Amino acid sequence: MVLLGVSCLLMGMCGIVFTLNVAGDPRGPAALRLARTMAVMTGCIGLVGAMVAVPYYWMLGQLDGHTLVITEMTLLAVTAVWAVVTSMLIDRQDERAENR
Repeated sequence: MVLLGVSCLLMGMCGIVFTLNVAGDPRGPAALRLARTMAVMTGCIGLVGAMVAVPYYWMLGQLDGHTLVITEMTLLAVTAVWAVVTSMLIDRQDERAENR
């Protein structure tokens, strides 16, 4: 997950550099689209990891049941917000592709 996050940041920086330095270079927008996709993947991996880790520690007896419920409900709310933002991001990306 960390490697994917760092790769996402590097790809975004490459996209910005390509876009600003060379006018009409197709690598810039392609790198930014790839960085956007990698950001979605990184967020999904992080959410899944958090949703799996909390019940694991509950099964080991290190967490109270009340803490488990509150944490999982919060993670579900964050996942819902993440899904809405991701769908808006992908729709925006599709609109830009259609306009070109």
